[in-house]
Amino acid sequence: MIPHRTIMAASRPAYRDVVLADVPYAYYRLEPTTGTIAADETTARRDAVCQGAMQFGAPGLVPGVAAAVCFDGTPAYLDIPFALDPAATTVTFEVWMLTPASLPASGRQTLLARRDGPETGCSWLYIDAGNHDQLGANSLNTALGGAPSATGVVITAARRYHLVLEVTPAGWQLYVNGQPGAHGESPPQATGGAFVVGIDPSLHRDPLQGSIAEIAFYTHALGSARAKAHYAAGR
Repeated sequence: MIPHRTIMAASRPAYRDVVLADVPYAYYRLEPTTGTIAADETTARRDAVCQGAMQFGAPGLVPGVAAAVCFDGTPAYLDIPFALDPAATTVTFEVWMLTPASLPASGRQTLLARRDGPETGCSWLYIDAGNHDQLGANSLNTALGGAPSATGVVITAARRYHLVLEVTPAGWQLYVNGQPGAHGESPPQATGGAFVVGIDPSLHRDPLQGSIAEIAFYTHALGSARAKAHYAAGR
């Protein structure tokens, strides 16, 4: 797959340029229409692999971008080719998400998880549609602290979200649509398994429903000002 390049009006920087200016570790636009490779826009070429059935060519989620990837609730995920350990360095995850027109009535939908081995790992961000964690239906939750914890975000149908999750050896901070959200403590993790996007660490439970695009990983914190700038560029 050849990454799509977008040219936008000079009055507004292209979203891609805003992200690359902050030196991501890897950056996936998710604009392919065929194939299984999600191209990394950075010079490191840490390309990811699309596993399972997902719909390419869904409407783009930021201005000037033609496409996104849609997950329909069947097991499918983006297989990230690297491991980053927040016990050793800051790890930041960024994504644009569009929720489906009708939210699931039950189950969990995983945005980001880290695998530490077969069937083991930690879900960093997930939507609890069925209120299994007793934190509220459609609550956006994290298990970074060891037990489920609400981020204070209640997901609604047919809405775009820009999410930035920063994880450090001391704790985590979430930014939602450019604004600082919840934060919490997270004990240092002993291992640094590779990431998956769109499914839980088992690779067959809690699949995502909705569209995602513009996924970026960083080995530093974006901070409030840059998270707000990224949101403004993608509105």
